[in-house]
Amino acid sequence: MVIATAAALVASGALAACGGNASVPRSPLSLADVAPAVAAVESGRGGPQRYTEINVGIGLVNLFVAVGDGTELAFVYRKGKLEDPGPAQASPAGSTTFALDEVSLGSVADFDRLLARQLPKSHLTTLALLDAPPLGLSWQAGMAGGKGSNFQVAISPTGQIVGALPGQS
Repeated sequence: MVIATAAALVASGALAACGGNASVPRSPLSLADVAPAVAAVESGRGGPQRYTEINVGIGLVNLFVAVGDGTELAFVYRKGKLEDPGPAQASPAGSTTFALDEVSLGSVADFDRLLARQLPKSHLTTLALLDAPPLGLSWQAGMAGGKGSNFQVAISPTGQIVGALPGQS
């Protein structure tokens, strides 16, 4: 998995500590492509799927679809097209599958603005939807803050900031 989830939530005061008035560059991640990427996978596979992870990069969205036998298909959505996933591969040990019934995909395109309002001195560097302890299903937003600090912000499936997680070294 791209982003490891921390063992405990840090007090939401960590969010305020990273705020301020200075402007930083906004994220180049392909946030607006998440909903069309999911639609392409589900259209191509005949309906709703179970996923092990969805992550967003620069110019692409990676979607890991559980096949049901301990394997997954790794789809890449790039430049408005879904690429062939190739053969199924073993799912990572301990990965949990999830459906998107409770996920507001339309809100993902606005995560950059949401985070910029709450954390104006930080910028989004990574984003992944995972079902992992202790948070359960949530978006994990990797953030780069002022003075070289890195941390994660947990965002609920419906697009609400839940809190901050310690950065990964």
